[in-house]
Amino acid sequence: RAPARARRSAVRAAATAAVPAAGGDVTLQASAKVLTLFGIGAVLQRRGVIPEDAAKTCSKLLFTTFLPALYLSRLTPTLAGVSDLVTYAAIPAFALAHILTGGLLGFAVSRALGLRGGAARRVEVACGVHNCTSLPVLLLTSLLGAVEGARGVGLLSLYMLVWSPVLWTVGLFHLANYDVASVTGGKLSPVKLARTVLNPPLVAAIAAVVIARVPPLASLFVGPAAPLRFVTGAVDSLAEAAVPLSASVLAWTLAKSGGQKKQQESDTGADGGLESDEDGMTARQEKGSYVAVAFVRLVAAPACGLALFRAAEAAGFIPHTDCAFRLLLLLQSAMPSAQNLPTMALLNKKTEASAAPLARLMALQYAIAPLPLTL
Repeated sequence: RAPARARRSAVRAAATAAVPAAGGDVTLQASAKVLTLFGIGAVLQRRGVIPEDAAKTCSKLLFTTFLPALYLSRLTPTLAGVSDLVTYAAIPAFALAHILTGGLLGFAVSRALGLRGGAARRVEVACGVHNCTSLPVLLLTSLLGAVEGARGVGLLSLYMLVWSPVLWTVGLFHLANYDVASVTGGKLSPVKLARTVLNPPLVAAIAAVVIARVPPLASLFVGPAAPLRFVTGAVDSLAEAAVPLSASVLAWTLAKSGGQKKQQESDTGADGGLESDEDGMTARQEKGSYVAVAFVRLVAAPACGLALFRAAEAAGFIPHTDCAFRLLLLLQSAMPSAQNLPTMALLNKKTEASAAPLARLMALQYAIAPLPLTL
């Protein structure tokens, strides 16, 4: 009996030891996929294949069509398949907690760097709003397998219920310094304000909740035997374009901003002590902001997220046996900045100038993300 128990213990130990290596390889592969998308987009931009206004045009398409389709495609079947929403209430609660934690850390580092104006707001938004599309989807499906991974992606859509409204309302307003009139496109009115707050991604999330939780509507759209399944299939097809298009917008913006940055430096002869933008940020402060945002998103925020996870687990809010549930919460606390941030900035004249600096803030994060995500 003793040798048998020893053999079983050895097998369990070997299996446990293999998990980190496999997880590290999967994390590297997932990050490499996203970086490859960035690289392809950057090459096309540098070779002049992509028109100058492509990023702005595609941002509008993402905002009005592809991202709403993504939210409808993910949220509707997930909510329709959940009988007790209270069980999963911790997921949107964690989304809010993760965003608040990142935002507060971003506020702290922006003040520590002496940033002000738009530079400070960009750092705060980049620290607060993290990736909730490409990387977590790739990691969940790769780490958990086909069946459990699909369920993990479904739970991710519950996370989006909070994440999406915060990104497209609070994030945009904060980036615009709460100049509501500029965001709404002119003189403020209740109708314009409601139209801005009820943006296409948020309307899609609300529609998904209504369709999924109203049985007559769910029977029409959800399930293989639904009579309007062809509509759902069309939405799913549009949703598939959201992640690569979002990554391409980020790559085009980054490639374009890189060329502009080099031209600016050659024209001004800027060094570490000269002002580099309209907010009075020096080149030294700009480089410091890259490191600071990467540190917040990939080190400090995950540490805070882990502490919050352990506290919620001890309080009984997190099921001990639900791997997808647990992995989702841990992954989301360690995600780099949302790749939709340049897309959001390009949608408004007040924030358009922030698109390129936001893309540069994210470049370092995505280059080094595999290491902290593996840990």
